[in-house]
Amino acid sequence: EGYKKGPEKASKFAEKRFKRYPDFCETLKKRPAIYNSKVNIVNKLEAEGDIKVIRPKSTKGVGRLEKDVVKLRQLYDEGYKTTMDRMDEIRNYMSY
Repeated sequence: EGYKKGPEKASKFAEKRFKRYPDFCETLKKRPAIYNSKVNIVNKLEAEGDIKVIRPKSTKGVGRLEKDVVKLRQLYDEGYKTTMDRMDEIRNYMSY
């Protein structure tokens, strides 16, 4: 919760490397803004009670390309526990 995607670090590299693909480069530049706008929509819907969002309290230092199986398992276990702790809430929402 609270994560906002910053400027795409690879966009400058992509502009040089993929000059022949300007649409790709433009899409890469727009990616953070698109992601952040989608997150804003999800947050709004959650605040209005229209959706339930299940997310970890912390990422436990796990990155997008994490390979450490122990870290990944810890994050999975936390997500599972969070879901199970909220199961009554989820069931009530689903039967709504």
